[in-house]
Amino acid sequence: MTIRTIIERVWKQGQGALPDSVCIRCLSELDESIYEDIVLRHAGAESYMRAQPDGSYAHRTFPYTADGQTLIAPRRFAKMYEWYLRMEADVQRDEPERYVNDLQLFEQAYRQFAAWYNETHTPIHAAAIQAAPQYVRSGAYATGIGGI
Repeated sequence: MTIRTIIERVWKQGQGALPDSVCIRCLSELDESIYEDIVLRHAGAESYMRAQPDGSYAHRTFPYTADGQTLIAPRRFAKMYEWYLRMEADVQRDEPERYVNDLQLFEQAYRQFAAWYNETHTPIHAAAIQAAPQYVRSGAYATGIGGI
């Protein structure tokens, strides 16, 4: 799902009226937050990074500069991005009541995405524990015998 996809969905709903540059900036800010606050705290973050010629990975570059950029959250969480753009449009149009409503809907969608991500990706500390070497415990220490 790309930035352009979200912009077009919001326009179809009659909530557009923001320049593309503003939409790109807003969605870039949201993805940067998702990347730093959620993705980098889980194993497998390299799948969201840029592959380098030497086989290593580099962090995503923010802010995004093109509407063809693929967003982090999968398509089923498109509403999260849409509500975020709607919030910006509400600010631009000076519609505080609508902003509060869209903010609540955005926060709900963001929590759903975060919950899904946490359920489907191993947190880094859990991955480190799973990857830790298994020590063979034998002898008196392991059985509690030995006069300690």
